[in-house]
Amino acid sequence: MVEPLLEMRIEEEKYDIKLNNAILAEDKHVPMYEQMASKYIDKYITGGATQNAIRVAQWMLQTPGATRFMGCIGKDKFGEEMKRASTAAGVNAHYREDEIAATGTCVVCIVGGER
Repeated sequence: MVEPLLEMRIEEEKYDIKLNNAILAEDKHVPMYEQMASKYIDKYITGGATQNAIRVAQWMLQTPGATRFMGCIGKDKFGEEMKRASTAAGVNAHYREDEIAATGTCVVCIVGGER
């Protein structure tokens, strides 16, 4: 099954994150997601390669519900945000909700237009 990602976009440089760099989060980064979500996140976007392609196709078609996506999310706050973001994008998404695993997340830091 495809694992969707919930992308969280922030507009401030925080947490000593370097521009033009990508890291995989470690256990030490887990608390950072909740901190960022409560203070800095200005938009949630459905992500992951397949879900991004579906979202773009939906935007091109301009017919709500014309596209569909299936994946697995955690039964958590970020899973709820994923469902809201999919609905807002017009995608007809069906997620299996896992009681144990967390929703896959990705933070994109934007500083002056730089990722």
